[in-house]
Amino acid sequence: MNDHMLVMLVAERLSAEADRLLEELQRRGSKVVRFNFDEFPSRTRAALEIVDGASTAWFDTGRSRWRADEVAAAWLFIPPVIDPPAEIAHDARDLAVSESLAFLEGLWATTDLHWLNHPRAISAASNRLVQMDVARAHGFRVPEALVTTSATEIRAFARDHPMGVVLKDIDLPFVVHEDRPFSSYTQVLDDVLASLDAARFAPVLVQERMAKKHEVRVFVIGDRVLAAGIDTAAHPEVDFRRHRFQVQLWEYDLSSALSRRCLEFARSFDLRYAAIDLAVDPAGEHHFFEVGPTSAWVWVERGSGLPV
Repeated sequence: MNDHMLVMLVAERLSAEADRLLEELQRRGSKVVRFNFDEFPSRTRAALEIVDGASTAWFDTGRSRWRADEVAAAWLFIPPVIDPPAEIAHDARDLAVSESLAFLEGLWATTDLHWLNHPRAISAASNRLVQMDVARAHGFRVPEALVTTSATEIRAFARDHPMGVVLKDIDLPFVVHEDRPFSSYTQVLDDVLASLDAARFAPVLVQERMAKKHEVRVFVIGDRVLAAGIDTAAHPEVDFRRHRFQVQLWEYDLSSALSRRCLEFARSFDLRYAAIDLAVDPAGEHHFFEVGPTSAWVWVERGSGLPV
């Protein structure tokens, strides 16, 4: 990389992953700039100028300013959550957020940046229905599932799966409320039975609940494949992420065949980074749960010693 070129981190202001990358890149002597999308457009700026058929993009954080053509590599962590100016009228906030997101998506698409991962790849890999389809095509075992707007069909699916049924989001793993992101975790169907009739308002993804010994987080980073075991026994809730800082982690030994499968799966989405979640059943078989194209990794690195 040219000594004068920059590495750009695009993340939330409080992102532990961006902090860790910034620290490591600076230790290696790289020149790093950071664009916090949750400060855009109220505290950070970006612009795109198109003149005589050529486009120029630049960024301004108030502390530093740089052009897109100065960036050699860029890293995007989770889809952006916009921070509209506080003084904007309440009825105009949705428009401001929508236009800001559309601008950033267009900016990423029309600037020639070397992404890890490219925003288009992140978008393509974020849909769980697509994930499950591609996982099956690569030979993964995938829990049985149903997507429907019928509460009757959901209850029938639950009756056919005596181990229980869980509800998952189809797309993004968080929701935005009053301009702030909140994590959306997998839920047991029994916990939401009273509100199940609301399924008629939007499709619901339900999946068979599995008996499992533990879970595995597999990281595909370029051509490297690393894995950490996750002991979920102490926190038997269906989604360990509620307690991810308390679970026991260890470096996990993947078979060469499973490592290749994970690598090929990530490459099918054109992901240079992927966090694949697997469950290990009592018989020792691995089952695909989901892939996160921007999933957090610092907590795994700190808990397991894995050199992510």
